[in-house]
Amino acid sequence: MPPALPQADAEPVLHSIGPDPAPAAPPRVEDAPERGGAGRALLVLALVVALALLCWQSLRANGLAEEVTALQQALSVAEEDVRQHEQRIGVVRSHVDDLSARIGALRTLVADEIPSRRKAAAE
Repeated sequence: MPPALPQADAEPVLHSIGPDPAPAAPPRVEDAPERGGAGRALLVLALVVALALLCWQSLRANGLAEEVTALQQALSVAEEDVRQHEQRIGVVRSHVDDLSARIGALRTLVADEIPSRRKAAAE
């Protein structure tokens, strides 16, 4: 539809044709309505909780690092004890082998001497 033509008895409407008038000053902070107050509070709360968790994790990580160091030292001591025990077992095994050889030699000596004694006793 074509725009309606102004009627003769209607008052004329004035329109500004020049540059835009100066923009209105922004509202002052105290006059501005509270927007997103709850959202900001939740954001601040979330940041505080995140910071607290970060500090807690940092303390926990430091404690665990100290525990790992202590466990590594204990492991080193235990490994050294195992090496010493293995050396002792090796020494004991060599002594047992030596004793077994001696016992074998004694058995052979006794076995050889018993028949000769029996022969001497029989004569």
